[in-house]
Amino acid sequence: MKRPLLSIVIPTRERASVLQYTLETLLALRNPDIEILICDNVSTDGTRELVQRYSDPRLKYSCSDTRLTMPQNFERGLKLASGEFVMTIGDDDLIIEENLDLALAGAAATECDLVFWNRAVFYWGSYPDASQAGAFAIPNGRGLFNVDSATLRTLAYRGHLSYQYLPSVYNSLCRRSALERYYAFLHGQFFPPYVVSVDVFSSLTLCSLGLSTFYLESPASLSGISKHSNGMSLYTGGAEAVTFAKELGYAASAHIMPESFRGKVEPVTSQGVAQLSILADFYYLVERVLAYTESAPPRLEELTELTLRQLAAEGHIVVAPEAAEFQKMLALDPARRPLVREDMLTWFFRLWSVPAPQYYAGRFDGNSATVRDLHLHLTTSGFNKAPA
Repeated sequence: MKRPLLSIVIPTRERASVLQYTLETLLALRNPDIEILICDNVSTDGTRELVQRYSDPRLKYSCSDTRLTMPQNFERGLKLASGEFVMTIGDDDLIIEENLDLALAGAAATECDLVFWNRAVFYWGSYPDASQAGAFAIPNGRGLFNVDSATLRTLAYRGHLSYQYLPSVYNSLCRRSALERYYAFLHGQFFPPYVVSVDVFSSLTLCSLGLSTFYLESPASLSGISKHSNGMSLYTGGAEAVTFAKELGYAASAHIMPESFRGKVEPVTSQGVAQLSILADFYYLVERVLAYTESAPPRLEELTELTLRQLAAEGHIVVAPEAAEFQKMLALDPARRPLVREDMLTWFFRLWSVPAPQYYAGRFDGNSATVRDLHLHLTTSGFNKAPA
């Protein structure tokens, strides 16, 4: 049986109310050579019935036998995907068809392993912060730029570049052979049990494999931020944050942080929890994988110092008085290594000679805007189409 060109994997759990709109936009894609794979994590809200409404042969549905953690459900989706290229998106995200076509054409022309793009977001009308609800800002551009993934990783480990500016299984087009290398590198798994965030962990892992990597100016996928969004819940707190911690496999009362921080660093805000959880995946990959596979694994001192100093300065964490190694970091002279740095995105563009982006921005009124509305708007506006 012929392998489809592309698998779009959508892990989901109890979110049929947002998935329905994302599904409508995916089924509007004109490319017949794709697989749309819904990986249902034992939802009880009618997700199966929602998918069964559609008869499109590109649509595949798989429900796990038992309730999985979020990384486990992503793992299952990557294993089930059959395409020559694979990308994962959230169940409230949007694919921009013209940009996806650019990514696929670029991957074919360059024979590269990865095509990635910086993350742009759309805040659904249901997003709790009324000042952002309904807003979007998407960079234009049709350029494809060769970047060095090892350099990206080094910058991330030194705190100079966010993981969001690295390729991952989430905001990238991954060639099957690259995912097979990733899988073998981790001895037959994509996400070991200690993984916190699939996008953070996969970005660092992919950048450790020496893969041929290209950057696309305008994103092929747009991150939808709705009231149910998992990652955002770490920042906003409340019931969604507790649910997210459970989906990750953590007890509701347990903070997610590097094990060496326990009893020494305590988050006191949602921002503190979120940033320490991101730092955890950096530590886990270095200590549990790279320390045994590389002669000179990345060092984490500078990233740790910058993260803790920034969080402490803004009141997001408290460091125990007896934690001498962390107290020493906090006491460093700010003039020697200032906390405020050039905007990461501007620096990223200059580093790879990418033109400064022009953004197409707008906002929907009211609280009912979904990715379906944005999809219709971008389609009728001719966003990022090639000149006639």
